[in-house]
Order: sequence, then structure tokens, then C-alpha cells
Amino acid sequence: MPANEESRVRYSDLEIPSFPFLKIFQPLETHFSMQNAFCLACCAQLAYQEPEVIKNRVIEWGFTEFEFYDREGTQAFLAANDETIIVAFRGTEPPILADWMTDFDFKQVPGPAGKVHAGFAKALSIVWRRILKKIISIRSASAVDLQTMQRGDGKKAGPANRNVPTLWITGHSLGAALALLATAELKLREDRPVRGLYTFGQPRAGNQDFAHAFNSVFKERTYRFANNNDVVTRVAPRLLGYSHTGSIYYIEHDGKIRPDINRWEQFLDRLQGRFDDFLDVMHGNLIPDGIEDHNMVKGYIPAIKKNLETEIQEMIQNAA
Repeated sequence: MPANEESRVRYSDLEIPSFPFLKIFQPLETHFSMQNAFCLACCAQLAYQEPEVIKNRVIEWGFTEFEFYDREGTQAFLAANDETIIVAFRGTEPPILADWMTDFDFKQVPGPAGKVHAGFAKALSIVWRRILKKIISIRSASAVDLQTMQRGDGKKAGPANRNVPTLWITGHSLGAALALLATAELKLREDRPVRGLYTFGQPRAGNQDFAHAFNSVFKERTYRFANNNDVVTRVAPRLLGYSHTGSIYYIEHDGKIRPDINRWEQFLDRLQGRFDDFLDVMHGNLIPDGIEDHNMVKGYIPAIKKNLETEIQEMIQNAA
């Protein structure tokens, strides 16, 4: 495909291949999991699809409940079964990514702590009440079933409802920022349990006070993936008071994932990525490195899959 055509491809045109989601995903995990990173990255990409496509895929994966949210440009889906609730926010398509970044407004408004990006906060507020209501409904139903079984009052309760489902939140690009703010609403304002937050290509979404408050309660379960020269991860500059949250999982130019890499090491690796991009341009690839590295299907998901396969191989070797 010529480079000028490839740059017009929409994320919604890139499908996620079928795989046994529930056999890979670990709903009770309390630490970082490459398996969960892969599954939730696929959910973040799936959010770009049409509602019917998403529904069919999550049912195929083994989820029994599904809701799609679409209002005034903010889109997300919720998938749930007896063990897991996943909320995935849709991000920004490449054809409008450049315009979105050019018109980016850095205005801040009060958040659940500190101040957050006004546009992100507004986008979340449009759908948040419905999403929160659904989460509470699912968990309340599971809790009632558990209490019924513990009382032994003769009322029927399915054995699959023995635990309240764990909640996982994810998103890519703009969807990653919304995923962060949704988690902040749950943890800082609602004081409700969230098992983990995985974001991909996330812009900064709040000021230092927000980041400090969020990190004080949920840094250890917030995993923020940044792919080499992905330009979106540097949007909302530190000079204007914005700050990232959580633990970074940085994807180097060669696809290796490094947790908590320092800024100097990132700088050097990005230089190498720029050099590789220059060589690609010489061979006819005209897509800017910062945009190409933002792609889920060609950037984030393959890198995570590769690192997951390496983990599995090492486990097999160590067990031998």
C-alpha cells in the first residue's frame, strides 16, 4: 500500500483477530500482567469498531453483557461476565488526529482532585453517568447473589456469581485520557474498587496536583504504555502544568518493553527511532514517525504480543 494511502487508513478498518480472551485474561491479578496488557490493548482497539462488530466479538470471547455508549462524539463499550467488567473508551481516528492536536485547548477545570483537561472532562461527563450506573448495577446484582447463597434462604443463585466482578478500564489516544479520568472518578470521588487501568498512547490529562492525588491511591495499578516517538503521549505539555500518572511501560524502537524508563533513556531511544524513521522515508514510507508509533495495530499490539511470547518462552525454559 502506498504511504499516502496508508496514512488515510482508519483504526476502525483494522480488525482484531480472534483469540481465546478468557483463557488469557487474569481477572484477579493485582500486579502488572503482560497477558492482561495484550487483552486490554485488543479491547482498546476493538472500541474503534461499529457497535455490532464489538458486540459479536465480546460475545465470542465469552462475555454475557454488553453496552455501547455513543453521545456527542464520545464512545465507549462495556463488556461483562460473572468475573470481569471491562470498560474501553474509543480514541481518535488518524484522519482527524492532526486537526485534534492542532486545535488542542489546554484549559483546565477542577477534577476529582486538582485540575484536569477541560475537553477530556467534558467528553467523559457526556457518557459517565450511564457507565457508572451500569457498573453499580452489575456489581450490586453479584453481591445480592453472594449474600443469598451465604444466607442459605433457598433462593436460587447461580454458582458463577460467587464473586463480585473485577473492573478493568482501558483506552487508546483520547480514549486513554478518558479511561484515566473515569478511573479517577471511581477512585477519588466514588471510592469504588478498580482492579487495573491500562492505557495506550495516552496524552497528559491533569495537572501535578491531580497526578499526585491519583498516584497516591492508584499508581501501582495504572500501567501507561508509550510507544517510542508516539507524539500523542507528549501532548498537553509539562510547561503548562500537566503531568502524567501511573507507571510507564515504554516500548523501545526495537519493540522491547521497559517499565519505569527514565527521561534520558527515552530521549536516546527516540533519537534511534527518528533515525530508523529517516531510513524508512528513504525507502518511501512518508508517514511521520510520531503518528505511525501511535497506531495500535501496527505499534502497540504487536510489541505487547511479542513481549508476551518472550515471557512464555522464558517460563517454559525455566520450568524445564
